[in-house]
Amino acid sequence: MKKIRLLMLLIGTALLAGALYGYQRGSATESWVKTTGEVISYELIQQDEHMRDRRKGPHPDETYYVDLRYRYSANGIEHSSDNYEIDGFGLPNKLQGGYDYLIGEVGVERLYQPGSQIDLYYNPSSPAEAVVVKGYRGSLPLFLGLALAMIGFGAIGLMRR
Repeated sequence: MKKIRLLMLLIGTALLAGALYGYQRGSATESWVKTTGEVISYELIQQDEHMRDRRKGPHPDETYYVDLRYRYSANGIEHSSDNYEIDGFGLPNKLQGGYDYLIGEVGVERLYQPGSQIDLYYNPSSPAEAVVVKGYRGSLPLFLGLALAMIGFGAIGLMRR
């Protein structure tokens, strides 16, 4: 039982660290420099591509992601990227969602045609790093709650012995 509580403490601590890092990284994009870029390529890809029956066309209930590549200039140097946003753990992420959401609500086919101009944000400290959507996009309260609960249960259990 002591090993399980220690494991809970360690996992909770790792979740807490990941959530805080993600929050810090996502929030840092708020101060990134806005610029205009050009779409190089765009493709809507089903999440489980190997399971797709291509003859049936798009599946509205499946999850898709947008493989978007763009180029931009920062400090006179041209860069390219495929980052859409920073996720809840501070990692670059692609735009994801259901087919109807991406095509209908977001309008990705209209917005991201090759050659079209898009607004994006690059890191002034590292101009090769850019995103289309800035800000924190994770579920911090969920991760913090889970992490703190695991840390609490693990620590209380270890102190009882």
